[in-house]
Amino acid sequence: MRYKLSSILCFLFAVPFYAQFQVNVKAYENFLPKEAYLYTLLGTQDVLVAKAIRSSNGWKVNVPDYYKGKLKLYFPENNTEIALVSENTDVDLTLKVSPKGVLEYEFRDAPNNFMQEWESLSQKKRELLPVYYQILNYYSPQSDFYVALQKEIAKLSNPSAAKTDFEFINFYIQNKLRLEPTDQSASTFSQEQLVDFLVRSNDLLESSGLMRTALVGYLENATQTDAKQAVDFLLQELNVESARGQIVLSEFIEIFDIYGLKDLKEHYLQQANNLKCELNDRLRHTLSVNTNTAIGAILPDYAFDRVHNTQAHSVHSIKAQKKVLVFWSSGCSHCQTDLPKLIPYYSEMKKRGIEIVGLSLDTDLTTFTQKASAYPWINATELRGWNSSFNEIYNIHATPTYIVVDNDNKIEAKPNMALDVVAYLGLK
Repeated sequence: MRYKLSSILCFLFAVPFYAQFQVNVKAYENFLPKEAYLYTLLGTQDVLVAKAIRSSNGWKVNVPDYYKGKLKLYFPENNTEIALVSENTDVDLTLKVSPKGVLEYEFRDAPNNFMQEWESLSQKKRELLPVYYQILNYYSPQSDFYVALQKEIAKLSNPSAAKTDFEFINFYIQNKLRLEPTDQSASTFSQEQLVDFLVRSNDLLESSGLMRTALVGYLENATQTDAKQAVDFLLQELNVESARGQIVLSEFIEIFDIYGLKDLKEHYLQQANNLKCELNDRLRHTLSVNTNTAIGAILPDYAFDRVHNTQAHSVHSIKAQKKVLVFWSSGCSHCQTDLPKLIPYYSEMKKRGIEIVGLSLDTDLTTFTQKASAYPWINATELRGWNSSFNEIYNIHATPTYIVVDNDNKIEAKPNMALDVVAYLGLK
């Protein structure tokens, strides 16, 4: 009896460590990060499922739940991310840094190896196929080179021809080629087919990264006046209280936010708030970040990672009558034309107790330092690009983005451009 009880206890304690599959990463010594984060995908939201610390020459990341779909492996110390796919089987890859400093990786599992080859062929099709057709005109059809080039053209013309036993990969390739044809022609989905695709697809839709593309395509044929009618119809077909209905509702709220359709965004935020069912994590997250960054809300605090022109350690610890948060990056052309318009007004802002706080989505320290030096206000960055934690905190979807708060860190306004900030502050 004692033996049986011990066996049962051992089994119970072992259960939490059981993994559906592992992501096994081998790394050469010149790839230096210690931490690895693994994300699954839900619509367009990355969901952190596991972390691992480097052991010896790599990482073994356990995925606890059944999952087929896209994965993201992220190394926060050097802001490196690698796209993977899962067929609910082990993923194996090797990482190394080339002499030129370029990260190279090789997949040893069949699904990711197949996907890498398919994506390579798809890229060649976009870039090389038009050139190959032109070259054919300069060679005789009887020449060996002409025949060889025709074979290559046939291979590139249909990179999806080889069917696989991989359920997710088949779903992804088939529907990606219909939603985003590689020859840049229009989607082959009609409006009715898009509704059917969004309603009847299995759970692979949520993990494919194709949902946002399908929803934007669905809206493209609807003007702003009938977009609401189109969204209402789709949500009714899906049942807005279902798991997929809630995810699609979250996606629409973000789409309307990105495209500046404030009335539609607010309408569907209100609909989400009025739902009587139990909300899933995706919709709860959407409601939370929008509530925390709404006009009149207290701006969430953010502790600086690296910061210039201040001794303050966080946004809240900066003492000012008003603060203007500016989200920008060195690679954003709109930022480079818009932010300098604030410079002539900055001295007057300081006299009135107004401070500007720039939060940069840069990834390179030298580039950030050079660009930030042109701006006399506070600038901070994590050097993690769109993986920066403040993007999540402040619900940022585009740069530049501006948020004005008062001396109690209450959100007052969200101007569209630098001169709108100036006008709001009464400086123009």
